[in-house]
Amino acid sequence: MSLRKLEATVPAVKRQTVLDALTKDGGLGHETHVGEFIVCTACENCVVISVVCSSARAGELMNALTSKGIGVQYGTLTSVNVASQRPNPIALANEFKDLKAKIEGRARVDFKDDHEFTRRWKRRQNRLERRKINNVSSTAAKSVEELYNEVLGMAVDGSHFYISVMCASVIAGVGLLTNSSVVVLSAMLISPLMGPILSSAFALAIGDWVLFWASVFAEIRAAIVTFLVGSLVGIIYGPYAVSYGENQIPTAEMSGRGQLHGLLGGLIIAVASGVVVAMSITSDGVNSLVGVAISASLLPPIVNSGTMIVFATGISNACDDASSMKCTMTSQKFLEKAGISFALYVTNVVTIILVASFIFYNQKIGLFKGFVVNLSTELLNVGNKHVRDKLHVATAIKGAIGERTFDKLLDDATAGTMAERPTISQSEKKAPVDTVDVEAPEPGEAAEVEEYCVPDEDFMSEFSVLRPFPEPQGVQRPAFAAYEEGDHVFGWVKRIREMITY
Repeated sequence: MSLRKLEATVPAVKRQTVLDALTKDGGLGHETHVGEFIVCTACENCVVISVVCSSARAGELMNALTSKGIGVQYGTLTSVNVASQRPNPIALANEFKDLKAKIEGRARVDFKDDHEFTRRWKRRQNRLERRKINNVSSTAAKSVEELYNEVLGMAVDGSHFYISVMCASVIAGVGLLTNSSVVVLSAMLISPLMGPILSSAFALAIGDWVLFWASVFAEIRAAIVTFLVGSLVGIIYGPYAVSYGENQIPTAEMSGRGQLHGLLGGLIIAVASGVVVAMSITSDGVNSLVGVAISASLLPPIVNSGTMIVFATGISNACDDASSMKCTMTSQKFLEKAGISFALYVTNVVTIILVASFIFYNQKIGLFKGFVVNLSTELLNVGNKHVRDKLHVATAIKGAIGERTFDKLLDDATAGTMAERPTISQSEKKAPVDTVDVEAPEPGEAAEVEEYCVPDEDFMSEFSVLRPFPEPQGVQRPAFAAYEEGDHVFGWVKRIREMITY
């Protein structure tokens, strides 16, 4: 299991909030989470609080911190990989756990006849169990934030994505027509079709429907491109394969993906692939995605479908030549095989999405979906003065119009998006959370309850995600950005524009 280092960089006034989130909500310092050390570093303009923990604990601690608004409403929250640390928190925790088990085992033997001790010990264990901190622990080796950043990139279908899809489709089409399993295998290795499938499965697990539908449509677009390229290969290379090739059409590679009984086998393979692909990405086993992509066979079936459609519809007249004995199927049979091959692709995709989503959710990743809501609704607060000032400068409007006019433009521009944003009521923000210490509480001690930390309006007006803590004292405003009428950057830009215009 790998290590992660979490760093919370916040204004000095929020130091205690971070410490409370780590100790009371995150369990640091309790007997259930030993070996994790908090380090506080005071800087000129902020406080950096860091802790090294296991990768499995990173998601739990980040959830405890973000639930207090850290990294969402103010400050920054960073998670980085740690190659090693002495002392190793995982080794300490395991040694503590083993020693604890030995002591308990010895106590059971030495005091097995002491019924009063057994009764008091059992009551004490039950009491501690009831008062234990109720944290959601993900069984994944990565935090949900790390997974989200990785998966988000997989849902993007840019130019490089489609270039890879087209190249892989060409290679697969030629491999199918030449009956070369090695060539088809190479096409599977470079195929990027698994990316949108993974991102849609992850989005389904955490309930992010925007990401889910974006991923699904990305996969549909990629499938359309793959089908069209497969058809194009059939039109261009098909006649050559029939006339000069050594194999009958359809080849064994083509007909093997058009067997009706193959759908059941494909379904079983897709189930296994969905399990492995979900577990591999959550446990740093990304290299196993190559094997999963091969076993799932996402690309060749849809390329095969496009190629067979070409022969079935007569677009390529290579099989219409009476002198050709290479084509062993009728147009109707070609069409039937094309439909089965396409159904194999759809079966693989749907099954992998459902199975991988179940695995993600079973690892309790779905229970951490709250941070997604925070990111999408509170990340950029346009009501913050600092954000508005930055926009005023970035739009190059500052100096041309007044503050009130710009504020009206900004309000008009964000009217639609602000109306669509779900608001968090004060009652939801102040929902109590159980922060009771499990470290031997006194009998009859009242449970401590801490409210959700909501920064006051003055604090939120001073800090934003664009400037989560004060600037250092030594940092000065650049000369070109000095705000003096007719002397700042927009002043001379305006003068240059006037010179060019007039």
